[in-house]
Amino acid sequence: MGDQCEPVWLAAGEALGHMGGPLSHVYYPVTATIALMAQADQLAGLQVTLIGREGLLASPVIDGPAMSPLNALVRTGGWTWRMGADAFRAEVALNPRLRGMLDHYLYVLLGEASRVSACTRFHGVEARLARWLLTLADRVGACGFPLKLQVMADMLGTQRSGVSVATMRLRQHGLIRYSRGSVVIVDLRALERSACDCYRWANQLRDHMLHVEAAPHAGDGNAPARTD
Repeated sequence: MGDQCEPVWLAAGEALGHMGGPLSHVYYPVTATIALMAQADQLAGLQVTLIGREGLLASPVIDGPAMSPLNALVRTGGWTWRMGADAFRAEVALNPRLRGMLDHYLYVLLGEASRVSACTRFHGVEARLARWLLTLADRVGACGFPLKLQVMADMLGTQRSGVSVATMRLRQHGLIRYSRGSVVIVDLRALERSACDCYRWANQLRDHMLHVEAAPHAGDGNAPARTD
């Protein structure tokens, strides 16, 4: 697949796919992150999952027409590998093991997206903000990243004023630093304790699916290679 991939820089805020619209490429983020957004109307949306160096944006093109069920938005700018949707589908058709790994990954994304709806309803803004900051750190492999208050509000599907208060509390507790649109996580362990259980649940789901993915297939003594 490497010969058919090209490196591309993605800018924060760039739209890669619109709900119901075509998705012409598959993206494998390296330093960028891609948010999948469920849109309620033209103004209101909710981030349901975040794709980074652990995964890829590909679900709409594995089967059937390359149509995006969600809005795909670059959350933090950076590098990604990009591959044409047709070439990707052809590769998946020729590689059953790759298809199996993709099925596991899509299961995880579906589980995370489903959990977010309950999380948004029952958990407070501060706990949800801590969760997304930890998730973002996992996806980019760093504890510091550019992130404005309005972007954080968009991530949580809430008002900017609520995010401002939650950010101030995390700063006062010494968990993060925030200045001029830049977030630095100071104490990862303490931030994990402040996050809602959804963060730990998502990590456990991913770990479980990786173990399933790494297990030998029936009649096959070799485990499939990991995708990360």
